[in-house]
Amino acid sequence: MRSAFILAVVIVVVISAISAGAQDNVVYPQPYAAKYAEMPYDPFITAYAGTGYYYWNDLSGLIESSGEKAVEQKVEPYVMKKFYVKADLWIFNAGIEYLTSRFTDMGNITEEQSAEEQQDPLARYMRFFSGLQLGGVELKGNLTYRKFQGALKSLGMKPYDGTPPILPVLYYPANGPKQELAKGDEAPWSTVVRDYEIVLSIPMNERRRRGMFTSYEIGGRYTSYSAPQKLRFTDPEAAPGDTYFSAVMQTTYHIYSLSVGYRTRYQTISDVYVEFYAPGVFGFHRFENDYLDARPKYPFNFTATGRGHLCLGYDLKHVRLEGGIDYTYYCSYSKADVKLKEDIDYYSERTGDPVTLTQGSKAEVSAMRLELFWGVYLQAYILF
Repeated sequence: MRSAFILAVVIVVVISAISAGAQDNVVYPQPYAAKYAEMPYDPFITAYAGTGYYYWNDLSGLIESSGEKAVEQKVEPYVMKKFYVKADLWIFNAGIEYLTSRFTDMGNITEEQSAEEQQDPLARYMRFFSGLQLGGVELKGNLTYRKFQGALKSLGMKPYDGTPPILPVLYYPANGPKQELAKGDEAPWSTVVRDYEIVLSIPMNERRRRGMFTSYEIGGRYTSYSAPQKLRFTDPEAAPGDTYFSAVMQTTYHIYSLSVGYRTRYQTISDVYVEFYAPGVFGFHRFENDYLDARPKYPFNFTATGRGHLCLGYDLKHVRLEGGIDYTYYCSYSKADVKLKEDIDYYSERTGDPVTLTQGSKAEVSAMRLELFWGVYLQAYILF
């Protein structure tokens, strides 16, 4: 699968580089000029069905600044069935996109559900969208829910001094008591990612069925989700040199972002096309959980995110075949002053000694997070 991913990226990048030299004002020899001047087909209904192989990867260990990686957040790859339908009525369009790893229990995608109640692997994705287009400029709205289940695996906590043995990870779930996870132990968890977005799309040239079309997008986005997070605490009353303590807590993130995107599509005379979309999204966030009240320290609480795709397809006007890669990533740094809602146990990062911070005490919290949702897919469209 990794080789297929790399090969797909190389193919799309090469085709994009070749097509980047194409310009709409090029004079094509007959009979190509008429074909490149052909306007795009304007369907009333667009639908597709397909399948994809999707991953969620937590890569926080690559950027964490506090010691070795203590936990691994595991989500097994999912084979997803994909469905999409879109209706266009004059200047207005709307539709729905749905991905599921199984057809049973298709409801409650917007509701939180504990992993203990949902032991079998599950992943679902649903996106509602609508748009208003006038003169090539389009105002689009997206409402997306992504739900999946995973497992938190303890890698153990290794103090800096190196003399104590590897310690269990202290995990505070969203519900229930604290858990001590020895190295190799796992705890289930699940989450719903909610994503609300409004985007203005501005074309850079007139769209044709063949040739190159580009557009820019600017908009705003709000995202919320919950996941286990390693938090690093600084106790202002601790002795100098031994002020850092770690625990893992199920934590909810609220992300507010401004997005800028670039989209390009090029279709050849033989009706093979390549499409590339790359967003740049930057914003701020706040976080919360059941164990502390947090006051974020802006601008330190920032998040860089992106949701894009690379695809290659064959367009027969009323039928289209397409394969590609789509992805979403989140990279966050968090810093906040917190007040504890209850007594919390930690381990010293340096010595491994147990520490209890009492209810009502204050501390500073920092955390870093990097995660990636991505998948490869194949789908077939019908347009009429």
